[in-house]
Amino acid sequence: MALSGCFGLGEVVRVTSLEIFLEAPPHRLAFDRQHLARHLRAEPQHVDGGVIAAVAARVALRFAQTTQPPHWQRVRLRPDGSCLVTAKEFRYAIALDRAGRVTADGQAPLDLDPAWTPEHLVLAGLVRCTLQSLRFHTTRAGMDFVASATASGRVTRPAPEERYAFVELDVDLDVELEPAPAGDALRELLELAERDCFIGASLKPHPRYRWRVNGTSI
Repeated sequence: MALSGCFGLGEVVRVTSLEIFLEAPPHRLAFDRQHLARHLRAEPQHVDGGVIAAVAARVALRFAQTTQPPHWQRVRLRPDGSCLVTAKEFRYAIALDRAGRVTADGQAPLDLDPAWTPEHLVLAGLVRCTLQSLRFHTTRAGMDFVASATASGRVTRPAPEERYAFVELDVDLDVELEPAPAGDALRELLELAERDCFIGASLKPHPRYRWRVNGTSI
């Protein structure tokens, strides 16, 4: 018997509590002889010389918290039979009241000074996002780091008929990494940090990153 399926890779779930349950009721063909006989008559030329085995209920683990929808909600089959797995989603929301206070997802009010323009907030978000991405990958690799960073951007009209927009975005990061991987492993780590920053991936033009790790420019 050949088995096929779609499985998500590289996903981490923290289990807080679990419960054993039946993921779905068993197919009635597994137990109903009358339906078995009817199905056998309907498909007498089945390549295996019998009926297709009914899918019985599987024992699954129900997590109190989950990072994604149930597997069956994320997987669909394309017309050619291959699997299409929908991507996870991350949603964020802010609110700005009449006094100028900002809240993130209804919490942590931030009273911004007027000197903070929207453009400054874009740059701050880009830096924090990059460092958060680096923290994710260093934690997985068992490394610690401290960092400082600067970012700058230039806004103008790329062409007379176009609108004003960022045309340059530069990020400089000074990182103390312990233990620091050597050679290609370090470059791969920094590339992952750049790639997995959602904000950097959303901006056009793409930011230009300059790294300094343990006193050495990369």
